[in-house]
Amino acid sequence: MRNFFKKIVVVVIVSVVAFCSIFFVGKASTQKKLQQTWTRTSRTEYKITTLKSVLEIDENTITYSTESFLSRKTVRTYLYKVISAGKIEIDGKIYSVKFNSDNSMFTLSPALTSDEESENWFDI
Repeated sequence: MRNFFKKIVVVVIVSVVAFCSIFFVGKASTQKKLQQTWTRTSRTEYKITTLKSVLEIDENTITYSTESFLSRKTVRTYLYKVISAGKIEIDGKIYSVKFNSDNSMFTLSPALTSDEESENWFDI
C-alpha cells in the first residue's frame, strides 16, 4: 500500500513539474517574440495617403503610433503582460496572439487598434 502512494506522489510531482515547465517556456517564448517593433499599413479613405501603424513592444508596454507622409503621432500606450503561450492581457482585457511559422507576422484577436475581429502585424 505504501509503494502505491509513493508512486502516486511521484507521478503527481512529475506532472506538475512538466506542466509548469511547458507553461513557463511558452510564456517566455511569447514574451520574447513580441518585444520588437511591428507595423502595418493602410490607405486613407480617399486613397491619397498611406497610413502606417506601429506597435513598439517592450517588456511591459505597447506604444501604438501612426505615421503618415507628414507626421508621426503616438496614439496610446498600453500596459500588458503575457499570461500564457499565445495569450496576453492588455489593460485588463485578454487577447490571443498567434505567430506565423517564421515569426515575421502575428495576428492579434480581437484587434487592439480598431473594431475589427483581428488584426495582423508585421516585422518589416
